[in-house]
Amino acid sequence: MALALPELLTKIFNFLAEDKALYSALFVSRLWFMCSGSILWRRIELIGSRNFGEKYEIQLKKFMGFLDRNTKPVYASSVRYLKIRHYYSNKHLGISGGKNCITDKSIREITQFNPNIQSLNFNYCKKLTDSIIYTLVGSYPDLRKLNLSDCDKVTDIGIRQIARCHNLEHLALNSLEFLNDETTCIIVQSCPNIRYLNLEFCYITDTAVESIAQSCRNMEYLNLYRSESITDSTISKIAKKCSYIRELELGFCGRITDSAIENIAHHLSNLKYLGLKYCVNISKEALDMLDPDLEIGGYYTIPSTS
Repeated sequence: MALALPELLTKIFNFLAEDKALYSALFVSRLWFMCSGSILWRRIELIGSRNFGEKYEIQLKKFMGFLDRNTKPVYASSVRYLKIRHYYSNKHLGISGGKNCITDKSIREITQFNPNIQSLNFNYCKKLTDSIIYTLVGSYPDLRKLNLSDCDKVTDIGIRQIARCHNLEHLALNSLEFLNDETTCIIVQSCPNIRYLNLEFCYITDTAVESIAQSCRNMEYLNLYRSESITDSTISKIAKKCSYIRELELGFCGRITDSAIENIAHHLSNLKYLGLKYCVNISKEALDMLDPDLEIGGYYTIPSTS
């Protein structure tokens, strides 16, 4: 059965969107505008910087302006991915009267008008609070991807709400130094489908890593950088129980020895990258047991003192 013209255009435009070449289609005709608009609205990215805060402020104000209208934006239900990154303070993102663009009220408006979001990225949003996490998790229980890295105004209480998103597959909590083992265990036990987990600079211990091994058997990416207290025992459990891992970051996990490397070599046949920066208790002989094609990041040997 032949496709109607709008359906055919939509299929073609989906390919153009991957290369970010779709924007010009908006100006060709009304039909092209209608077909391309819903595709472009699937992914909203507002990425700020200390160096170009004014430009980011304009972008964010425009986006929030759509939500301030009395009528629902035409393509709001098309949004699947929302990224608001590097939100610092009133200096860069404030509006008249000293009010912030990203507030509890604005988040409620986002959830009201964009009901189908499956991926949220708030990396380095310094004003994000526990209240906002409650709103987001309550509105998007079917969330698949969540990035709250460097959101240091959030607390352990707010982070625990992530456990309500049982279908979560991708979770980044980098640099949340307050994160403890108990909260990590609650999340991974409630979200067994997690395949990507970034806990860099979270300083978790064996207790949390063991829970990850027991709960998330389909893990493909695991970052434990700077979890300095974890030991061979739990890394060996990760290797034995999470056999799909392709990238494993263990930089500055200084208590790891040849024993963990041996288990990694024997059980992680899909591994493509292994980070070992400052893992000073691992010998060159142990590394020789690994696949020669495996990329090893950051490893170095201690010069002999003899």
